[in-house]
Amino acid sequence: MLFTSFSLADFIPKRWRGTRALMIHAPDGSRLRSVRAHAGDTVFSALAQQGLQLPSNCGGGQTCGLCEVRVRGAAPDATSADRALLSPSRIEAGGRLACNLKIDRNLDIEVRGGAELGAVHDAEVESVRALSPFLREVVLLPKDKLGPDYRPGSFIQIHVPAYKMGKHQIESPDEHRPAWAGLHLPTQWTSGSLLRRSYSLSAPVHQTNGRLFLLVRFCHGKQGGKNHPPGKGSSYVFGLKAGDKLKYSGPFGDFAIRHGEREKIFIGGGAGMAPLRAMVRDLLESGAEEPIHFWYGARAVADAPYVDEMQALAARYPNFSWQLVLSDERGTEHPSGMVHEVVKERLLQS
Repeated sequence: MLFTSFSLADFIPKRWRGTRALMIHAPDGSRLRSVRAHAGDTVFSALAQQGLQLPSNCGGGQTCGLCEVRVRGAAPDATSADRALLSPSRIEAGGRLACNLKIDRNLDIEVRGGAELGAVHDAEVESVRALSPFLREVVLLPKDKLGPDYRPGSFIQIHVPAYKMGKHQIESPDEHRPAWAGLHLPTQWTSGSLLRRSYSLSAPVHQTNGRLFLLVRFCHGKQGGKNHPPGKGSSYVFGLKAGDKLKYSGPFGDFAIRHGEREKIFIGGGAGMAPLRAMVRDLLESGAEEPIHFWYGARAVADAPYVDEMQALAARYPNFSWQLVLSDERGTEHPSGMVHEVVKERLLQS
């Protein structure tokens, strides 16, 4: 067990290991910088020591897959973690998890995020709005001017400081309190270290006067009849109030719209509404004429955000169709079932 969990380099003092060159490039090939790293360190930790923080929800624990980099030239063999979290095509192109990529030679890598890789931004919470019992729209007003990298499909990472909070600090409108009453949350819970949590932009920034719109789902921990601790990141965000200050990194990500005349189908559920809403709004405002379908899955009507907005867009744009699918609630005007199964039956096989 020892030798599957650690490498020999972990037991050798850094001063004895020697250093290697780590060349960092943007996806367009431009060189960002070069750093010296100790042999045996991971790319993730080597960059962090230089103040260059790759996106990560797991802190380098090989579970989230967000810290992917691309090795230029001959890439080392993919590990089991790489194969579990990256697609075969990305692995073949040299994609590797930075938290699992040991520096045993000089390396050239490409990172997503470019010049934003090490940037930390300040923002103020402008508003927080409950859209459903466990989904909230959080609007941030960044201190800095937003650049072109803030595109639909990108995400930012909010820096979650250490905190102690209680359930009384999460306010809910009266109509949502019955849902919260059934959660059996602990009276108080804590987070003892700095965390980062990823949230997609839910609206194109050119439509928001430089504000960042996020859609955040509260991870209450109730699953399979058991009560687990609530999510540390979502608890922090749900406790935010207008006027609060926070820090974030990014934007990151390469999930982007492919513009063109081909028919487009968007399928999502929960907080997955965020990037799809931003893309749909961007396409429609830019004058796209191809058929655009948006199928959104929720447990019940009360759990679905932006329903009125989507219906208004469908009425305004003849090439856009919106369909809400409910997995638990029956007897409504909306189809019932799992959203992907309903899409297959009603759209793809029709």
